[in-house]
Amino acid sequence: MQSSNREILFNDDGTIAGDEALTWDKTAETLRLGLNTDLITSWFHGRVGQYIKQHGNINANVILNMSLSSIHLLTATGDFEMRLGNLVGGYAMSGVILLTMDGVGGHTVTLHADFNVELNGSDTIDNSAGAKNFIAFMYDGGANIYYSITNEA
Repeated sequence: MQSSNREILFNDDGTIAGDEALTWDKTAETLRLGLNTDLITSWFHGRVGQYIKQHGNINANVILNMSLSSIHLLTATGDFEMRLGNLVGGYAMSGVILLTMDGVGGHTVTLHADFNVELNGSDTIDNSAGAKNFIAFMYDGGANIYYSITNEA
């Protein structure tokens, strides 16, 4: 076992595929097995509780890292585009985004073109001051991200 303040490595003594190791990266909050980098993290997050990624105030384009969490909280303080990152091809992933407008409002927030199949609900983000937008999404493991936006009434 090798350790440092950012990772712990467990060697499998060659039983998995030679020199692959199970690695917990504290800094990135990911669990990895050899070359199969994000599948374990996705499995782990989906079964052991969910870390909520709080992004704080956002006023520039943002990529929401799915390997950290599938629940993202953001406050719009300027115009920006949202995109999902670290999606794993062949594996379905779902999540939610709670987007709140600041007290000023009027910000243009768009979903990247990857959000390509709008479901029941709305495709409009309410940008009035203090508005809350709940965006549910599901990646099908291929080319589609299904989504629905619900605005707080």
